[in-house]
Amino acid sequence: MSRERSNGFLNLSVQKKLWFAAAAAAYTVLFLWLSVYDLPFSDFLTAHASEWFFQLGRRIGQLPAPLIPAFCIHALSSFNNRKWYIEIICFLLCFIAAWTIVIPHDSFFVEGCVTLAAAIVIFLILIRIPLPKDTPSSRRLLWIGIMTPLIGIVIVEVIKYVWNRPRYLAILQEGAQFQNWRTINGFAIKSDLYHSFPSAHTFDAACSFLIVLLPELYEEYPWNSSLLFAGPLVFTVFVAVSRIMGGMHFISDVMAGAAIFAIVFISLLYRNSRHAKQDFE
Repeated sequence: MSRERSNGFLNLSVQKKLWFAAAAAAYTVLFLWLSVYDLPFSDFLTAHASEWFFQLGRRIGQLPAPLIPAFCIHALSSFNNRKWYIEIICFLLCFIAAWTIVIPHDSFFVEGCVTLAAAIVIFLILIRIPLPKDTPSSRRLLWIGIMTPLIGIVIVEVIKYVWNRPRYLAILQEGAQFQNWRTINGFAIKSDLYHSFPSAHTFDAACSFLIVLLPELYEEYPWNSSLLFAGPLVFTVFVAVSRIMGGMHFISDVMAGAAIFAIVFISLLYRNSRHAKQDFE
Protein backbone atom coordinates (compact mmCIF):
# COMPACT_ATOMS: atom_id res chain seq x y z
CA MET A 1 0.00 0.00 0.00
CA SER A 2 1.02 3.63 -0.54
CA ARG A 3 2.97 5.25 2.29
CA GLU A 4 2.58 8.80 1.07
CA ARG A 5 2.28 11.50 3.67
CA SER A 6 -1.27 12.44 4.60
CA ASN A 7 -1.67 15.49 6.77
CA GLY A 8 -3.41 18.83 6.87
CA PHE A 9 -7.02 18.77 5.78
CA LEU A 10 -6.96 15.14 4.69
CA ASN A 11 -6.07 14.06 8.19
CA LEU A 12 -9.10 14.95 10.29
CA SER A 13 -7.75 14.33 13.77
CA VAL A 14 -9.97 14.23 16.85
CA GLN A 15 -8.75 17.71 17.78
CA LYS A 16 -9.64 19.06 14.35
CA LYS A 17 -13.09 17.44 14.46
CA LEU A 18 -13.72 19.08 17.84
CA TRP A 19 -12.61 22.42 16.40
CA PHE A 20 -15.01 22.02 13.46
CA ALA A 21 -17.84 21.14 15.87
CA ALA A 22 -17.15 24.19 18.05
CA ALA A 23 -16.96 26.47 15.00
CA ALA A 24 -20.24 25.04 13.67
CA ALA A 25 -21.98 25.62 17.01
CA ALA A 26 -20.70 29.21 17.20
CA TYR A 27 -21.75 29.88 13.61
CA THR A 28 -25.23 28.48 14.27
CA VAL A 29 -25.69 30.73 17.30
CA LEU A 30 -24.47 33.73 15.29
CA PHE A 31 -26.82 32.84 12.43
CA LEU A 32 -29.86 32.59 14.70
CA TRP A 33 -28.99 35.88 16.40
CA LEU A 34 -28.28 37.91 13.25
CA SER A 35 -31.26 36.50 11.34
CA VAL A 36 -33.50 38.43 13.74
CA TYR A 37 -32.11 41.61 12.19
CA ASP A 38 -32.65 40.58 8.55
CA LEU A 39 -34.91 43.47 7.66
CA PRO A 40 -33.14 46.26 9.64
CA PHE A 41 -29.77 45.16 8.29
CA SER A 42 -31.03 45.23 4.69
CA ASP A 43 -32.70 48.61 5.29
CA PHE A 44 -29.40 50.05 6.48
CA LEU A 45 -27.16 48.62 3.75
CA THR A 46 -29.48 49.39 0.85
CA ALA A 47 -29.88 52.95 2.15
CA HIS A 48 -26.09 53.31 1.89
CA ALA A 49 -25.74 51.29 -1.32
CA SER A 50 -22.81 51.75 -3.67
CA GLU A 51 -23.48 50.69 -7.27
CA TRP A 52 -19.86 49.87 -8.04
CA PHE A 53 -19.56 47.81 -4.83
CA PHE A 54 -22.69 45.84 -5.70
CA GLN A 55 -21.73 45.31 -9.34
CA LEU A 56 -18.20 44.21 -8.47
CA GLY A 57 -19.46 41.68 -5.95
CA ARG A 58 -22.05 40.45 -8.44
CA ARG A 59 -19.46 39.87 -11.18
CA ILE A 60 -16.54 38.39 -9.28
CA GLY A 61 -18.52 36.52 -6.64
CA GLN A 62 -19.29 33.55 -8.87
CA LEU A 63 -15.77 33.05 -10.25
CA PRO A 64 -14.48 30.41 -7.76
CA ALA A 65 -17.36 27.99 -8.44
CA PRO A 66 -16.54 27.36 -12.15
CA LEU A 67 -12.80 28.10 -12.16
CA ILE A 68 -11.68 25.81 -9.34
CA PRO A 69 -13.46 22.74 -10.82
CA ALA A 70 -12.09 23.71 -14.26
CA PHE A 71 -8.52 23.49 -12.98
CA CYS A 72 -9.22 20.27 -11.05
CA ILE A 73 -10.74 18.63 -14.13
CA HIS A 74 -7.80 19.77 -16.25
CA ALA A 75 -5.32 18.34 -13.74
CA LEU A 76 -7.10 14.98 -13.50
CA SER A 77 -7.31 14.83 -17.29
CA SER A 78 -3.55 15.44 -17.50
CA PHE A 79 -2.96 12.57 -15.08
CA ASN A 80 -4.96 10.28 -17.38
CA ASN A 81 -3.42 11.12 -20.76
CA ARG A 82 -5.26 14.36 -21.45
CA LYS A 83 -8.47 13.87 -23.47
CA TRP A 84 -9.83 16.57 -25.79
CA TYR A 85 -13.42 16.29 -24.64
CA ILE A 86 -12.39 16.83 -21.02
CA GLU A 87 -10.57 20.00 -22.04
CA ILE A 88 -13.78 21.18 -23.72
CA ILE A 89 -15.55 20.85 -20.37
CA CYS A 90 -12.80 22.96 -18.82
CA PHE A 91 -13.21 25.59 -21.52
CA LEU A 92 -16.98 25.68 -21.01
CA LEU A 93 -16.43 26.34 -17.30
CA CYS A 94 -14.03 29.15 -18.24
CA PHE A 95 -16.72 30.51 -20.57
CA ILE A 96 -19.22 30.52 -17.70
CA ALA A 97 -16.70 32.40 -15.56
CA ALA A 98 -16.11 34.92 -18.36
CA TRP A 99 -19.84 35.43 -18.82
CA THR A 100 -20.21 36.48 -15.18
CA ILE A 101 -17.56 39.21 -15.42
CA VAL A 102 -18.37 40.68 -18.84
CA ILE A 103 -20.44 43.86 -18.69
CA PRO A 104 -23.73 43.45 -20.63
CA HIS A 105 -23.88 45.12 -24.02
CA ASP A 106 -26.82 46.20 -26.17
CA SER A 107 -25.57 43.86 -28.88
CA PHE A 108 -25.74 40.19 -27.94
CA PHE A 109 -23.16 39.50 -30.68
CA VAL A 110 -20.64 41.95 -29.20
CA GLU A 111 -21.24 40.63 -25.70
CA GLY A 112 -20.77 37.07 -26.92
CA CYS A 113 -17.53 37.89 -28.73
CA VAL A 114 -16.08 39.67 -25.70
CA THR A 115 -17.11 36.76 -23.48
CA LEU A 116 -15.50 34.26 -25.85
CA ALA A 117 -12.27 36.26 -25.94
CA ALA A 118 -12.23 36.49 -22.14
CA ALA A 119 -12.90 32.75 -21.86
CA ILE A 120 -9.96 31.97 -24.15
CA VAL A 121 -7.64 34.15 -22.06
CA ILE A 122 -8.86 32.55 -18.81
CA PHE A 123 -8.46 29.06 -20.27
CA LEU A 124 -4.91 29.75 -21.51
CA ILE A 125 -3.95 31.04 -18.06
CA LEU A 126 -5.58 28.06 -16.36
CA ILE A 127 -3.74 25.41 -18.40
CA ARG A 128 -0.40 27.07 -17.66
CA ILE A 129 -0.78 26.63 -13.90
CA PRO A 130 1.75 24.00 -12.73
CA LEU A 131 0.15 20.65 -12.06
CA PRO A 132 0.45 18.90 -8.70
CA LYS A 133 2.14 15.53 -8.44
CA ASP A 134 0.02 12.59 -9.50
CA THR A 135 -0.64 10.78 -6.22
CA PRO A 136 -3.73 9.17 -4.69
CA SER A 137 -3.86 12.06 -2.21
CA SER A 138 -3.77 14.67 -5.00
CA ARG A 139 -6.51 12.90 -6.91
CA ARG A 140 -8.76 12.86 -3.86
CA LEU A 141 -8.19 16.56 -3.28
CA LEU A 142 -8.90 17.40 -6.91
CA TRP A 143 -12.16 15.45 -6.74
CA ILE A 144 -13.10 17.47 -3.66
CA GLY A 145 -12.44 20.61 -5.72
CA ILE A 146 -14.89 19.35 -8.35
CA MET A 147 -17.62 17.83 -6.20
CA THR A 148 -17.88 20.58 -3.56
CA PRO A 149 -19.14 23.27 -5.99
CA LEU A 150 -21.23 20.76 -7.96
CA ILE A 151 -23.06 19.25 -4.98
CA GLY A 152 -23.41 22.59 -3.23
CA ILE A 153 -24.91 24.39 -6.23
CA VAL A 154 -27.52 21.65 -6.63
CA ILE A 155 -28.45 21.92 -2.94
CA VAL A 156 -28.65 25.73 -3.11
CA GLU A 157 -30.89 25.72 -6.19
CA VAL A 158 -33.23 23.06 -4.79
CA ILE A 159 -33.66 25.01 -1.55
CA LYS A 160 -34.33 28.22 -3.49
CA TYR A 161 -37.25 26.65 -5.33
CA VAL A 162 -38.63 25.03 -2.17
CA TRP A 163 -38.33 28.08 0.10
CA ASN A 164 -39.32 30.74 -2.49
CA ARG A 165 -38.39 33.49 -0.06
CA PRO A 166 -39.06 37.03 -1.38
CA ARG A 167 -35.94 39.11 -1.88
CA TYR A 168 -35.68 42.55 -0.31
CA LEU A 169 -36.23 43.98 -3.81
CA ALA A 170 -39.50 42.04 -4.05
CA ILE A 171 -40.69 43.83 -0.93
CA LEU A 172 -39.77 47.21 -2.43
CA GLN A 173 -40.91 46.62 -6.01
CA GLU A 174 -43.87 44.27 -5.70
CA GLY A 175 -45.02 44.90 -2.16
CA ALA A 176 -44.27 41.33 -1.11
CA GLN A 177 -44.46 40.59 2.60
CA PHE A 178 -41.23 40.01 4.48
CA GLN A 179 -40.73 36.37 5.45
CA ASN A 180 -38.10 35.03 7.79
CA TRP A 181 -35.81 32.22 6.71
CA ARG A 182 -37.88 29.62 8.61
CA THR A 183 -40.90 30.11 6.32
CA ILE A 184 -41.08 27.40 3.66
CA ASN A 185 -43.53 28.23 0.88
CA GLY A 186 -43.28 24.89 -0.91
CA PHE A 187 -41.94 24.04 -4.34
CA ALA A 188 -43.05 26.46 -7.05
CA ILE A 189 -41.65 28.10 -10.15
CA LYS A 190 -41.53 31.83 -9.46
CA SER A 191 -39.57 34.83 -10.68
CA ASP A 192 -36.01 35.44 -9.51
CA LEU A 193 -37.34 38.01 -7.02
CA TYR A 194 -38.51 35.04 -4.92
CA HIS A 195 -35.23 33.12 -4.80
CA SER A 196 -33.64 34.87 -1.85
CA PHE A 197 -32.78 31.93 0.44
CA PRO A 198 -29.99 30.84 0.34
CA SER A 199 -27.48 33.04 -1.50
CA ALA A 200 -25.91 31.29 -4.49
CA HIS A 201 -23.38 34.09 -4.97
CA THR A 202 -22.16 33.71 -1.39
CA PHE A 203 -21.89 29.95 -1.82
CA ASP A 204 -19.89 30.47 -5.01
CA ALA A 205 -17.63 32.99 -3.26
CA ALA A 206 -17.12 30.60 -0.33
CA CYS A 207 -15.79 28.03 -2.80
CA SER A 208 -12.63 30.17 -2.75
CA PHE A 209 -11.88 28.49 0.60
CA LEU A 210 -10.88 25.43 -1.43
CA ILE A 211 -7.47 27.05 -1.82
CA VAL A 212 -6.69 25.97 1.76
CA LEU A 213 -5.95 22.60 0.16
CA LEU A 214 -3.05 24.02 -1.86
CA PRO A 215 -0.40 23.01 0.72
CA GLU A 216 -1.56 19.40 0.26
CA LEU A 217 -1.38 19.62 -3.52
CA TYR A 218 1.93 21.50 -3.70
CA GLU A 219 3.97 20.42 -0.71
CA GLU A 220 7.17 21.74 -2.30
CA TYR A 221 6.03 25.37 -1.98
CA PRO A 222 6.02 27.45 1.21
CA TRP A 223 2.48 28.47 2.16
CA ASN A 224 1.13 30.93 4.68
CA SER A 225 -1.90 29.18 6.19
CA SER A 226 -3.22 32.42 7.68
CA LEU A 227 -3.27 34.15 4.29
CA LEU A 228 -4.85 31.12 2.63
CA PHE A 229 -7.72 31.42 5.10
CA ALA A 230 -7.92 35.21 5.40
CA GLY A 231 -8.03 35.83 1.64
CA PRO A 232 -11.17 33.74 0.98
CA LEU A 233 -12.76 35.08 4.19
CA VAL A 234 -12.39 38.71 3.07
CA PHE A 235 -13.54 37.81 -0.45
CA THR A 236 -16.64 35.94 0.78
CA VAL A 237 -17.63 38.68 3.23
CA PHE A 238 -17.19 41.29 0.48
CA VAL A 239 -19.50 39.38 -1.87
CA ALA A 240 -22.03 38.70 0.90
CA VAL A 241 -22.23 42.37 1.88
CA SER A 242 -22.56 43.41 -1.77
CA ARG A 243 -25.53 41.06 -2.22
CA ILE A 244 -27.31 42.51 0.82
CA MET A 245 -26.46 46.05 -0.29
CA GLY A 246 -28.05 45.40 -3.69
CA GLY A 247 -31.28 44.20 -2.09
CA MET A 248 -30.82 40.68 -3.43
CA HIS A 249 -30.42 38.91 -0.08
CA PHE A 250 -30.83 39.16 3.67
CA ILE A 251 -28.07 38.40 6.13
CA SER A 252 -29.57 34.96 6.87
CA ASP A 253 -29.45 34.18 3.12
CA VAL A 254 -25.74 34.87 2.77
CA MET A 255 -24.88 33.06 5.99
CA ALA A 256 -26.87 30.04 4.81
CA GLY A 257 -25.03 30.07 1.49
CA ALA A 258 -21.66 30.03 3.25
CA ALA A 259 -22.87 27.32 5.64
CA ILE A 260 -23.89 25.04 2.77
CA PHE A 261 -20.38 25.28 1.37
CA ALA A 262 -18.86 24.43 4.76
CA ILE A 263 -21.16 21.44 5.28
CA VAL A 264 -20.48 19.97 1.83
CA PHE A 265 -16.74 20.66 1.99
CA ILE A 266 -16.20 19.20 5.45
CA SER A 267 -18.41 16.18 4.65
CA LEU A 268 -16.26 15.41 1.61
CA LEU A 269 -13.09 15.91 3.64
CA TYR A 270 -14.36 13.46 6.25
CA ARG A 271 -15.26 10.91 3.60
CA ASN A 272 -11.90 11.21 1.92
CA SER A 273 -9.96 11.12 5.19
CA ARG A 274 -11.23 7.57 5.61
CA HIS A 275 -9.76 6.66 2.21
CA ALA A 276 -6.49 8.39 3.12
CA LYS A 277 -6.13 6.19 6.21
CA GLN A 278 -6.40 3.09 4.03
CA ASP A 279 -3.21 4.17 2.23
CA PHE A 280 -1.29 3.49 5.42
CA GLU A 281 -2.73 0.05 6.04
